[in-house]
Amino acid sequence: MTKLRDIMTVHWPHGWVVYERTPINSKGQFKSVVGLVAGLTRPELKIIEVSDVVCRETLYVFLHECGHVNCGHFASDDEESLPLAQHEYEAETYAINAMRAGGLSVPRKTLKGAREYVRKCIEEEPDRIQTKEVLKFAYGSRWRQHC
Repeated sequence: MTKLRDIMTVHWPHGWVVYERTPINSKGQFKSVVGLVAGLTRPELKIIEVSDVVCRETLYVFLHECGHVNCGHFASDDEESLPLAQHEYEAETYAINAMRAGGLSVPRKTLKGAREYVRKCIEEEPDRIQTKEVLKFAYGSRWRQHC
Protein backbone atom coordinates (compact mmCIF):
# COMPACT_ATOMS: atom_id res chain seq x y z
CA MET A 1 0.00 0.00 0.00
CA THR A 2 2.88 2.38 0.77
CA LYS A 3 4.27 1.91 -2.75
CA LEU A 4 0.90 2.85 -4.25
CA ARG A 5 0.79 6.03 -2.14
CA ASP A 6 4.38 6.89 -3.08
CA ILE A 7 3.54 6.64 -6.78
CA MET A 8 0.39 8.70 -6.25
CA THR A 9 2.43 11.45 -4.57
CA VAL A 10 4.83 11.68 -7.50
CA HIS A 11 2.04 12.11 -10.08
CA TRP A 12 -0.56 14.06 -8.09
CA PRO A 13 -1.16 17.27 -10.08
CA HIS A 14 -0.08 20.40 -8.20
CA GLY A 15 -3.04 22.35 -6.88
CA TRP A 16 -5.57 19.58 -7.55
CA VAL A 17 -7.74 17.79 -5.01
CA VAL A 18 -8.24 14.04 -5.23
CA TYR A 19 -11.32 12.36 -3.78
CA GLU A 20 -11.25 8.61 -3.34
CA ARG A 21 -14.72 7.12 -3.50
CA THR A 22 -16.01 3.78 -2.27
CA PRO A 23 -16.91 1.62 -5.26
CA ILE A 24 -20.46 0.29 -5.42
CA ASN A 25 -19.92 -2.58 -7.88
CA SER A 26 -17.38 -5.20 -9.00
CA LYS A 27 -16.14 -2.91 -11.79
CA GLY A 28 -14.77 -0.49 -9.20
CA GLN A 29 -17.26 2.18 -10.19
CA PHE A 30 -18.79 4.84 -7.96
CA LYS A 31 -21.64 7.31 -8.39
CA SER A 32 -20.53 10.67 -9.72
CA VAL A 33 -22.15 13.75 -11.20
CA VAL A 34 -22.05 12.05 -14.63
CA GLY A 35 -23.21 8.58 -13.55
CA LEU A 36 -21.24 5.43 -12.75
CA VAL A 37 -17.51 5.82 -13.40
CA ALA A 38 -14.17 4.42 -12.21
CA GLY A 39 -12.45 7.79 -12.55
CA LEU A 40 -13.38 11.36 -13.39
CA THR A 41 -11.48 14.60 -13.89
CA ARG A 42 -13.30 17.86 -13.23
CA PRO A 43 -10.97 20.56 -14.56
CA GLU A 44 -13.29 23.46 -13.78
CA LEU A 45 -12.90 22.58 -10.07
CA LYS A 46 -9.40 21.05 -10.24
CA ILE A 47 -10.78 17.79 -8.83
CA ILE A 48 -9.97 14.18 -9.64
CA GLU A 49 -12.37 11.52 -8.40
CA VAL A 50 -11.37 7.86 -8.36
CA SER A 51 -12.29 4.66 -6.58
CA ASP A 52 -10.27 3.97 -3.42
CA VAL A 53 -6.68 3.37 -4.51
CA VAL A 54 -5.98 0.00 -2.93
CA CYS A 55 -4.43 -2.07 -5.75
CA ARG A 56 -2.64 -1.77 -9.10
CA GLU A 57 -5.90 -1.52 -11.04
CA THR A 58 -7.24 1.42 -9.05
CA LEU A 59 -3.81 3.09 -9.06
CA TYR A 60 -3.89 2.82 -12.85
CA VAL A 61 -7.22 4.68 -12.99
CA PHE A 62 -5.80 7.41 -10.74
CA LEU A 63 -2.72 7.71 -12.98
CA HIS A 64 -4.90 7.79 -16.10
CA GLU A 65 -6.82 10.76 -14.70
CA CYS A 66 -3.54 12.44 -13.70
CA GLY A 67 -2.39 11.83 -17.27
CA HIS A 68 -5.19 14.02 -18.58
CA VAL A 69 -4.07 16.84 -16.29
CA ASN A 70 -0.30 16.39 -16.69
CA CYS A 71 -0.60 16.06 -20.49
CA GLY A 72 -2.37 19.44 -20.59
CA HIS A 73 -5.69 18.17 -21.89
CA PHE A 74 -7.54 20.96 -20.09
CA ALA A 75 -5.03 23.76 -20.68
CA SER A 76 -6.85 25.46 -23.57
CA ASP A 77 -9.61 25.18 -26.13
CA ASP A 78 -7.03 24.13 -28.75
CA GLU A 79 -6.99 20.67 -27.19
CA GLU A 80 -10.59 20.22 -28.33
CA SER A 81 -9.26 19.95 -31.88
CA LEU A 82 -7.51 16.68 -31.01
CA PRO A 83 -9.48 13.46 -31.44
CA LEU A 84 -10.84 11.93 -28.24
CA ALA A 85 -8.78 8.80 -28.95
CA GLN A 86 -5.59 10.90 -28.88
CA HIS A 87 -6.47 12.28 -25.43
CA GLU A 88 -7.28 8.82 -24.11
CA TYR A 89 -4.17 7.25 -25.68
CA GLU A 90 -2.01 9.91 -23.99
CA ALA A 91 -3.69 9.31 -20.62
CA GLU A 92 -3.35 5.53 -21.00
CA THR A 93 0.35 5.70 -21.91
CA TYR A 94 0.95 8.17 -19.08
CA ALA A 95 -0.55 5.66 -16.62
CA ILE A 96 1.40 2.73 -18.09
CA ASN A 97 4.71 4.61 -18.00
CA ALA A 98 4.08 5.95 -14.49
CA MET A 99 3.39 2.48 -13.10
CA ARG A 100 6.43 0.98 -14.78
CA ALA A 101 8.63 3.86 -13.57
CA GLY A 102 7.33 3.15 -10.07
CA GLY A 103 8.37 -0.49 -10.35
CA LEU A 104 4.87 -1.93 -10.83
CA SER A 105 3.66 -3.98 -13.73
CA VAL A 106 0.34 -3.14 -15.35
CA PRO A 107 -2.14 -6.02 -15.05
CA ARG A 108 -2.93 -7.67 -18.42
CA LYS A 109 -6.63 -7.15 -17.88
CA THR A 110 -6.02 -3.44 -17.36
CA LEU A 111 -3.91 -3.16 -20.53
CA LYS A 112 -6.56 -5.01 -22.51
CA GLY A 113 -9.22 -2.65 -21.19
CA ALA A 114 -7.09 0.39 -22.07
CA ARG A 115 -6.69 -0.78 -25.67
CA GLU A 116 -10.42 -1.54 -25.94
CA TYR A 117 -11.25 1.91 -24.56
CA VAL A 118 -9.05 3.67 -27.12
CA ARG A 119 -10.61 1.54 -29.91
CA LYS A 120 -14.07 2.59 -28.69
CA CYS A 121 -12.99 6.25 -28.81
CA ILE A 122 -11.76 5.80 -32.39
CA GLU A 123 -15.11 4.25 -33.35
CA GLU A 124 -17.00 7.17 -31.76
CA GLU A 125 -15.27 9.60 -34.13
CA PRO A 126 -14.99 7.64 -37.40
CA ASP A 127 -14.24 10.73 -39.50
CA ARG A 128 -11.29 11.87 -37.38
CA ILE A 129 -7.75 11.12 -38.55
CA GLN A 130 -5.81 9.11 -35.96
CA THR A 131 -2.05 9.05 -35.47
CA LYS A 132 -0.04 5.93 -36.14
CA GLU A 133 0.78 5.67 -32.41
CA VAL A 134 -2.90 5.69 -31.45
CA LEU A 135 -3.75 3.06 -34.06
CA LYS A 136 -0.83 0.84 -33.01
CA PHE A 137 -1.88 1.06 -29.37
CA ALA A 138 -5.52 0.29 -30.14
CA TYR A 139 -5.11 -2.41 -32.78
CA GLY A 140 -1.61 -3.82 -32.31
CA SER A 141 -0.17 -5.54 -35.38
CA ARG A 142 -3.44 -4.98 -37.27
CA TRP A 143 -3.21 -1.20 -37.06
CA ARG A 144 -2.65 -0.68 -40.83
CA GLN A 145 -6.10 -2.13 -41.54
CA HIS A 146 -7.60 0.87 -39.73
CA CYS A 147 -5.85 3.69 -41.57
